[in-house]
Amino acid sequence: RRNDPAVEWRAFDLDASTPALVPGRGAFDAVVACEVIEHVESPRRFLENARALAAPGGRLVLTTQSGRVHATERRVGHRRHFTVQEMTELLVAAGWRPERVWNEGFPFHDASKALANLWPSAVLKAFGEKPYTLFQKSVCAVLAVLFAFNSRRRGAQLYALARNPPAPGA
Repeated sequence: RRNDPAVEWRAFDLDASTPALVPGRGAFDAVVACEVIEHVESPRRFLENARALAAPGGRLVLTTQSGRVHATERRVGHRRHFTVQEMTELLVAAGWRPERVWNEGFPFHDASKALANLWPSAVLKAFGEKPYTLFQKSVCAVLAVLFAFNSRRRGAQLYALARNPPAPGA
């Protein structure tokens, strides 16, 4: 908010069973859900509520995980992961028009997940409980460089772009 005061940022509980959450119903040009849908009880309801926030023609930007739910992910609350086909079908069922759904992250993102799952307790403690030391910061910097060389076509990281269709006759 400090960096761009012209942007209006809001947070909503999109997993709520009643869409009373929507004081901005249909008002937003974009709804961003990064690393959230894998945690919710009802992914379809989540996407339906997200769509209720989007203006006609508004966009959804979503990131999540694909593949098996490993120990580290279960420990941080992941309920499930999605394939490209599952996410595409889920978006359509929730009323979105998928523009692109794809995977990325092979080999370095996928390898970092595999390594983390060799020692889930130690990794979660080292990277989730305290401020980062020089070692943790260095690991993250190395991973950021390696991730730039990941495949843009396959891997365990899933991305989706979708549009809220305009109202009929609009």
